[in-house]
Amino acid sequence: MFSFNAGPFSSPEALAAAAAFGALGPHHANALNPFGPFGHPFAQAEVAQAMAMAAQHQHAQQMAQAQAAAAAAAAQAAAVAQQQQRQQQQQQQAQQQAQQHHHGSNSNNHHHPLMNQAYSYFTTTDSQGNPVTTPVNMTPDALTGPNIPTSARELATLMHGEVVCAVTISEPSKRIYTGGKGCVKVWDLKQTGTVRTPLSYFKCLNDDSYIRFCKLLSDDRTLVVGGEANVISICDLSAVTGGSAGNTRSSTPNSNASSPHSNHPPSSTSPRIKGELKLTAPACYALALGPADSKLCYCCCSDGSIAIYDIHNQSLVKSFVGHTDGTSCIDIAPDGRTMWTGGLDNTVRCWDLRNDYAPLQTYEFDSQIFTLGYCPTGEWLAVGMESSTVELINISSTTSNSSSPSTKKNHDKYSLSLHESCVLALKFARQGKWFISAGKDNFIHCCRTPTGLLLFQSKESSSVLCCDISADDRYILTGSGDKKATLYEVTY
Repeated sequence: MFSFNAGPFSSPEALAAAAAFGALGPHHANALNPFGPFGHPFAQAEVAQAMAMAAQHQHAQQMAQAQAAAAAAAAQAAAVAQQQQRQQQQQQQAQQQAQQHHHGSNSNNHHHPLMNQAYSYFTTTDSQGNPVTTPVNMTPDALTGPNIPTSARELATLMHGEVVCAVTISEPSKRIYTGGKGCVKVWDLKQTGTVRTPLSYFKCLNDDSYIRFCKLLSDDRTLVVGGEANVISICDLSAVTGGSAGNTRSSTPNSNASSPHSNHPPSSTSPRIKGELKLTAPACYALALGPADSKLCYCCCSDGSIAIYDIHNQSLVKSFVGHTDGTSCIDIAPDGRTMWTGGLDNTVRCWDLRNDYAPLQTYEFDSQIFTLGYCPTGEWLAVGMESSTVELINISSTTSNSSSPSTKKNHDKYSLSLHESCVLALKFARQGKWFISAGKDNFIHCCRTPTGLLLFQSKESSSVLCCDISADDRYILTGSGDKKATLYEVTY
């Protein structure tokens, strides 16, 4: 360390400044004497010492700057490494989730692997009437509870022989009905074995007309069948269920002809056609029956109309325009007060059955409606759409003032994005705590009401076109594009 005589300019900082900035400034400097013509007030030795110290100070500053730059570069490199590590972890997690989803999709029956991923969203409106959507928080405890199923196992395959577009389970008589192309087959629910044979069959509609529905009356001895034809068949099942359904007549001369897809030719135990309802539309896409004591059926026609028939008298009661495009699906509230229809015009409409079918409300959607179901609890309506979405809309506030029907674009609802293609069928369990949906993506989803929490799912080998649930919520029945129906037993 250097030492200096005391004086006003003898501090190391002053000496360093003098050496660095040329003492009195550049206007006093020349090439021979940088400190000006009057020389420097300090001795030469002190100046040399000051210059040496200034050089040392400058070197120290440069070293400090270099060290600071190196530290900053090291910190930046560490931050980049941490960011890369986080990205790699996220990619690994995403790959693991994708593998779990792929593995789950290939299993026949499983809980949904996307427990921590949002596939259900709740939409409501704020104080200004604007929609507000939030993801539904799915918790494992929602998987359990009274009458909540945990899985379903495949019991049997019913080889119908044609694409199965309609299925029905009869719990009282333990019968299953499957509808294909111009033919309905009857199966024994109690029969054992994984591959079963039909008890009987009967022809209806036309040979090349696909059956879109087969509905049982409350007497369990009358089946109403229709589809891609301008006629609806009323079938007497007393021969296969026991009892009597009244006088019967065969409206199809070859209704008991041998089926090309059955090893069991029909006999006296085959159902018979006892009546027909003539339609003005080319086809009937769906049909609903009234309450247990009702004799009416409600038909969804391909021209958008809704036709109401008296089944006993086989007469038309009323017909009116329901949708601007084809009326595709229908359901009726268990109390018989309201009727719900969906159309290819992207709307769901509610009708007042107590007031001459007056319109109550219209719900607008962004996609064609392929299927719908009324929840037995009376609070929710499930809607399956061409866009692959299932929506459960809150209908508890539906107005009963038919004099001023309203249209709703925004309404409280749960939206489910489980299917990868259009939703073709859905059905609520009798107690209303869960429902199933089926789609073109080969999947059957069993979900909680109304949140849509996936309880289990099953993937079939072809598009699932229709489904039904037995009255005791014990069995699920599906019909598919690979010419078969599949029977499942629900596990609780």
